[in-house]
Amino acid sequence: KLALEMEATVLERTSELLKKNEELRRQKEFVETILDSSVDLICVYDNEGRFMAMNQKCAEGSRVLKGDVIGKTFEQVYPTMLDSDVHQNLKKALQGQLLLDSIHKSPDTNHIYSNYYVPLVANNEVYGAVVIAHDNTGIIEVTEKFKNANEQLIRTNQELEQFAYIASHDLQEPLRKIQTFSDLFKQNIHDPELANKYFEKINTSARRMAALIRDVLNYSSLTRHGDQYQQVDLNEIIENVKTDFELLIEEKGVIFHQDKLPVIRGISPQLNQLFSNLISNSIKFSENNPVINISAEKLAA
Repeated sequence: KLALEMEATVLERTSELLKKNEELRRQKEFVETILDSSVDLICVYDNEGRFMAMNQKCAEGSRVLKGDVIGKTFEQVYPTMLDSDVHQNLKKALQGQLLLDSIHKSPDTNHIYSNYYVPLVANNEVYGAVVIAHDNTGIIEVTEKFKNANEQLIRTNQELEQFAYIASHDLQEPLRKIQTFSDLFKQNIHDPELANKYFEKINTSARRMAALIRDVLNYSSLTRHGDQYQQVDLNEIIENVKTDFELLIEEKGVIFHQDKLPVIRGISPQLNQLFSNLISNSIKFSENNPVINISAEKLAA
């Protein structure tokens, strides 16, 4: 009778153990299903840095099999990452620190992750850590595309501003010369010598307008290719500006005193605008016969 009772007790205990094992198996599968359904890379370590779990995303990113890493240490699975930031942060998490490495570039995949290091604590003791890596590569790539598009938009707006400035300012004097000499040409059409003189003036002003527009187009192209600076002869810049303001210079009786200017590395359209503004303002905001002195000297650094 005692033997039968013991046998019944053993069978009962065995049945209970089987039920508990089945329950643990289901719980394990449930946890693994949740981990594998995550888009993040997740690893769980015990307090000695051995793998307790790894989701499929992490296994794919690490190019390992989940079954091969369980029970192994971080150093055994990732020998090339010994003492890396990830390794050091894992150690800190196993000491109870909650950490975030917002930008980590994986040497294996070249993807950029935000790594979270979360200590596992029970009864005020750390028994492990969870490392969660969120892949930010797509977001960063989209952000970079938006940044590049925004920079391109800024460049385009700058080019439009350049064109608007040229149309409203730089082209005004050549256009005024064309209009003035066209009127004089019509008035003196029967005088071949004067007519040819004014016709040449019209051609010169038209060529100057074309050159200004071409300079802006070249500047826009250079801006897109990143090499905006060229060797610029300031003497040519000054002569071009004086040609643009030829009528105004004659009207005001302007006198120029000009030294030999250097060739410098710069942006031709902008240097033209600089001297155009300086010279036109010098003429406009002065009495008759203004004297304009232009000189250059080398300064110490």
